[in-house]
Order: sequence, then C-alpha cells, then structure tokens
Amino acid sequence: DRYQQPGGQREAAARLDRVARIVGKRRAAAGRTRRPERGEVAGAAQQRGHRVGGLLDARNFFIGQLSDDGTELDFPYSVDERDPSRPRRRLANGLTEYVLRTARPLLANREEVERLADAGEVQSFGAPSVCWLGVPLMVEERAVGVIAVQSYSPDHLFSSRDQELLTFVSYHIATGLVRKRAQESLRQAYAELERRVEERTGELAETNRELRDQVGARARVEMRLKHQALHDALTGLPNRACLLDRLGQ
Repeated sequence: DRYQQPGGQREAAARLDRVARIVGKRRAAAGRTRRPERGEVAGAAQQRGHRVGGLLDARNFFIGQLSDDGTELDFPYSVDERDPSRPRRRLANGLTEYVLRTARPLLANREEVERLADAGEVQSFGAPSVCWLGVPLMVEERAVGVIAVQSYSPDHLFSSRDQELLTFVSYHIATGLVRKRAQESLRQAYAELERRVEERTGELAETNRELRDQVGARARVEMRLKHQALHDALTGLPNRACLLDRLGQ
C-alpha cells in the first residue's frame, strides 16, 4: 500500500492538510448570513469541483442532489470527459441511486459494477467507467445527495483513502446544506410573520375606522335627539324644557 510507505504517509498528511484548509475556508464562508443568489450557488459548486480536484483525481466529478419531492435527481455541478451533459432526471436504478438507497459509500471497479448489475442492484447510465467512487450527502441521518468521482483509465484508480477523503468533504458539504436550509426556513418563517403582522395591522386599522365611524354616528344621533327634545317641532324655537335646562345651569 502506497500510504504505508514513508513517502505515502507524507503525501497523506499533505492531502489532509489541504482538506483542513478547504474546510476552514468553507466555515468562514458559511459565517455569512446573506442568502446566495443563483449565480453564486453555481459558482460555489464550481469551487467545490476545483477543491476536490486538489485532493484526488476529479476530472470526472459530479454532485447529485435529490429533489424536494424525492422523485428526481438534479446535478448542480458536473464535469466529465465523456459525458459533458448530465441533465436532471427521474430516479432510476443507477449507481447514484444505489448510494442514496443504501446511504453508504460505494467504491467499485468495473467487475464489481457488472456484478451489481447482474444481481439487479444497479443499472448503468452513461459511459462505463473503470472505477467509480460515490459517497452520500447525509442530512439529519438521511441521504439527500451524492458526491462522486469516476475514472475511465486503469492508470487512475481510487482507493479506500480516497473514499475517506471524499467522505470527509461530503460531510462538510452536507453541513453547509443543513445551514443553508435552516437559514432558508428562518427567512420563510420571518416573511410569514411579517405577512401576518401586516394583515393583522390592516385588520386593526379597519376596525378602528369602523369604531370611529360608529362613535361619530352615535354622537350625531345624540345631538339630534337632544335638539328635538329642547326645541319645538314646528317652529324650531327653544321650548319650555330648554328654558328650564338653561335656568338650571
């Protein structure tokens, strides 16, 4: 094993150091509470691809994310030597769905993929790879996506250490997704609270206007009744009751 040799240990330590620096940058970026725009999300996905490329062979790399209703797979970031386009698709029985279903990493060469296909566990999509490595994005103990790399050349095979590194990266990507969802839920709750306060304020203002109208109408009725009680109905002149009232004052 190349990681058991002194040079391999130094290489592994260097790679883990790069992972730590990447995680530090991600935590600093996560501290910003401003909601990212669409272009910023795409840029962040692109940065993830470049950063993974600094840790292992990521010439064929993608991030797959489960849709909200759990029926489709979306690929916010994908780069591939043979499949340049990876459009949104419905859930099927591919390797990505296998990782989602089992919620466990999968490191498989061509023979292992064919064995899974013969057993009816998976179905191949796209160009066949020599080696495929995928790990789940876990949010609240549920797989909501997959981060995967694959190789079309026997000269570039992935190892269990690559699986550990990709799992480490996926953990922090999933943490970022949890934080983003929490911020989005908070934003929606705040917007709903503002909407309800605005509706209630409008209702109170309307009720206040109605009360003022009712008070004004009652005052006018009282003044008219008082005038009728203190004045003669034919001449409109003050009557005896009005005279006694003024004398009493």
